[in-house]
Amino acid sequence: MEGKRAAELLERIADILEFLGENPFKVRAYRKAAHFIEGVDNLEEYVYSGRLSKVKGIGPAIEGKVKEFLETGRISYLEELEKKVPKEVFELFEVPGLGPKRVRVLYEKLGIKSISELEYACNENRLITLPGFGEKTQRKILKGIELLKKKRENQLLSEALEASRVIIEEAERKGVLIHETGELRRRIEVVGGLSFVSKGEVEEFLKSISRELRKDNGVWRGYLREFGYPFRVYQGDEDFFKVLFETTGSKGHVEKVKGLFKRKFGGFKGEKEIYEKVGLPFIPPELREDMGEVEAALEGKLPDLITEKDLGGIIHVHTVYSDGRNTIEELASEVMKMGYRYIGISDHSKSAHYAGGLKEEDIRRQHQEIDRLNEVFSSKGFRIFKGIESDILPDGSLDYDDKVLDSFDFVIASVHSHFGMSKAEMTKRIIKAMSHPKTTIIGHPTGRLLLGREGYEVDMEELLHAAKEYGKVLEINANPMRLDLDWRWLVKAKRLGIKVVIGPDAHNISGLYDIRYGVMVARKGWIEKRDLFFLDEGKGS
Repeated sequence: MEGKRAAELLERIADILEFLGENPFKVRAYRKAAHFIEGVDNLEEYVYSGRLSKVKGIGPAIEGKVKEFLETGRISYLEELEKKVPKEVFELFEVPGLGPKRVRVLYEKLGIKSISELEYACNENRLITLPGFGEKTQRKILKGIELLKKKRENQLLSEALEASRVIIEEAERKGVLIHETGELRRRIEVVGGLSFVSKGEVEEFLKSISRELRKDNGVWRGYLREFGYPFRVYQGDEDFFKVLFETTGSKGHVEKVKGLFKRKFGGFKGEKEIYEKVGLPFIPPELREDMGEVEAALEGKLPDLITEKDLGGIIHVHTVYSDGRNTIEELASEVMKMGYRYIGISDHSKSAHYAGGLKEEDIRRQHQEIDRLNEVFSSKGFRIFKGIESDILPDGSLDYDDKVLDSFDFVIASVHSHFGMSKAEMTKRIIKAMSHPKTTIIGHPTGRLLLGREGYEVDMEELLHAAKEYGKVLEINANPMRLDLDWRWLVKAKRLGIKVVIGPDAHNISGLYDIRYGVMVARKGWIEKRDLFFLDEGKGS
């Protein structure tokens, strides 16, 4: 174990030296020493017998550091090097196939400091034009990220849903009844393991899909072999729907509903019956968070939650004009096939040079193309709206002058830089952008990347009241790494009468279908069709 740990520390030194651009011969020496030491059975005996210093390529300097490790459990040289690198960057060193040199380019050119930021940049095709990268490398990095994420205990909602789908389909093929439950069924944005309720014999099936399978207090636990995710399976043989209900809702929700029963709780033929027996309408799983849904149900005021069909159209779509992978025509055709009546194109603005932001001449060219395409699509009852995702500059201004902004049907104003502002500064910055008469929508209002980057410091209460005052729309960014605005704030936005819009932030055709995750978040936030903003009924009409 000493050899393995010493090797890890020497490898880390090599990574940092390479990241800092140090002499490649020095880097190679540390890597060679790490590789050699890892295979030594008794490192202490090997070092103090003088044999390590005789290995070609391992000089007195490295030998001294290994001795320091054996005597103190640390290497002071490494600790000094670590001070020269932002802590967040070390996470990137873990991505298979990336390497410190490329990490340095990503950090210096794109400001990437976390795996989630890297994955987001890959999905937006920002790595393709970087020196030493390209489309093939970008795909390789995405694959490396996927492998690394399998080791994590938490999953994005989108990833958990995919794993759940695969498991349930496999169970159906084998005649096993299981149903998702818990956080996943409530559509929590980050799921800490998958939960299911089963009925009948399930052990053999679980053995076929999992590792480390065990049973504690009647609950099966293990890790899915294909995904590496932790899971639990509740046995619902005696009363399936009772168990499904009790494992789906938050503790507060379950206790409140059960508290309404005057007789034995159990023996149900369906979940709907549980609510009916106490005079309540069925409460959708997404709402079972003990945030007033039981009280609303008692008063007959449950929201009529939206579905994907209610959206009307899709906005926040990037094309080949900036960092997207598809043309306007390709994206519009796909959105029309999805059954919607319009698409809102919104490429990056000129300050987003890393994403191919549009200069004024690009805008004119794009608008001419949209006009031409609208002549074709209008006969099919479909319209392409001209939009832009304008950077909110550090002083709160938008990225173009008013004459250029006038040429758009709508403007999504988003923060993409200077995340380190104080809460007061960031709040003032965004509110100033809200006050601009050309701003239609505030994009991904907190800037978070789930499992990768916390949102910037901002006073959301103030932002909500400013959005109400200025009549601005808030985006629910449906990218599964964002899901921003958070559903908890959506509940408050709804109460204030603020309109919201769901945007997939799509950079290719498949990204259009991320809209479903935004709908899930909206449903958790009590959003109804009347709470939505429509371009063909609002400022874009």
